[in-house]
Amino acid sequence: MSLSPPAPLDVELLVPRFTPDDRQLAFIKATVATEELCSIHKFVEALTLALSRWATQTDNGRAAWKRSSKDFNVGDLSTELPDPELERHLFKVGITNFTIVLSNELLVTIDYWHYDTVLINPDLDPDSHS
Repeated sequence: MSLSPPAPLDVELLVPRFTPDDRQLAFIKATVATEELCSIHKFVEALTLALSRWATQTDNGRAAWKRSSKDFNVGDLSTELPDPELERHLFKVGITNFTIVLSNELLVTIDYWHYDTVLINPDLDPDSHS
């Protein structure tokens, strides 16, 4: 009996940027080789490893690192796709079909709640209904 490799998994990640001067969202899609890479922490760890190797081992990667003023982030990454050398380094860490869509307009259309959103209607104060 031979074991077949696990089926690739699709991941979708939202990476927000909320600063006083900038509100932007990066929507990332990728296929990953292992379930472990579905975890944001493990995904970012693998992505960082692939990008670090790309930046140290390729001319395009070194140039991208310099263009970013040594502050290479998801916005910088979005301008480097597609790059066959980068895709090869992503593949080596188990990431394929990697895409990024940046938008500041998505923030208008995406509903979200905040940590401090009150989840009990104050008009129905439990203390007044005892």
